[in-house]
Amino acid sequence: SPLLRQIQADLFNQPVYVCKEQEQAGFGAALCAMVGIHVYPDLAAACQALVRWETPQTVPIAENVAVYRERLKAFAALYPHNQTLFKD
Repeated sequence: SPLLRQIQADLFNQPVYVCKEQEQAGFGAALCAMVGIHVYPDLAAACQALVRWETPQTVPIAENVAVYRERLKAFAALYPHNQTLFKD
C-alpha cells in the first residue's frame, strides 16, 4: 500500500521501488533460471536487463525520518528494561 511504502521509505531513509511484475516470485525464479542456463552472467545483469519499476518511487520525507530516529532512541532505551516481560 502507499502508506506502508511511505513508512518503509521514512524508516530506512531510502527510496522504495515497486516492481511492475505482478508475479514477483515466479519472475524471480525465471531470472535465476536464466542465470543458470547462462542467458545472463549473473543475477545483477539479469535484473538490470529485465526488471522494470513503477514510477514514481516512494521517497523519504525528511520530517518523518527525524521523528522515527527520535523514537528509535526511546525504543532502544526501553528495550533492555522490558526483556524479562518478553518471556511471558
